[in-house]
Amino acid sequence: TVTNCTVLGSSGASYDFGGTIWFSGGTTTGNDNNTISNCNIGPAGTNYPMYGINSYSTSGINDHNTVSGCNIYDFFQTGKTCAGIAVQNNNSDWTLSNNKIYQTSAREFSSSKEMYGIFVSDATNGSNMIIRGNTIGGNSASKGTLTVTGNSTYSATFKGIYAVVVSCNVFNNIICNVTNDEGSMHGIYGKTSGTGNYYSNQVYSLSSGGNQVFGMSVEGATLNVY
Repeated sequence: TVTNCTVLGSSGASYDFGGTIWFSGGTTTGNDNNTISNCNIGPAGTNYPMYGINSYSTSGINDHNTVSGCNIYDFFQTGKTCAGIAVQNNNSDWTLSNNKIYQTSAREFSSSKEMYGIFVSDATNGSNMIIRGNTIGGNSASKGTLTVTGNSTYSATFKGIYAVVVSCNVFNNIICNVTNDEGSMHGIYGKTSGTGNYYSNQVYSLSSGGNQVFGMSVEGATLNVY
């Protein structure tokens, strides 16, 4: 358990798994039953990490981990896709709750990449993913506006919550106060092979300069949206 801590880190531009906190795999069962709570998770100086928290395993399932009540901010590299929380290959049964995810300054990509608040992607093992009560957007824990941009050559896509998994419960989240003049935006994007439950989420104040904006776009074998 890591609680009530300030954790600062960086990752090199050539390193695709860099996170301030990184869950790797295990030889048999993965990294399980961990909690990160009430922490400030950000960069060490101006050298930013790609991810605030990243879980990626090549052996063993990382499961029953919790990230709750954290401020996660300033995860960015100009030529890389980035995320506040990324739960990727070989992960199941995570709870991501009551976190505030934001950027303290405007971010400009140098190639066509994506920024995610929460990125959960494991269509094979990703069962029982709970994403609840998170606030994504703004330039501080008390909101403001998050600005994401590309340039005349490159686009920049923003997705507040991205969940491509077996099953998930996504509820009581707020995605707001984001401006992106060079690409499309999704408040919530979800795709499940099993059951996806999406309810009581709020998406508002997303501005993309005439590009497509989707409050919520979800599909799955069984959907409950209300």
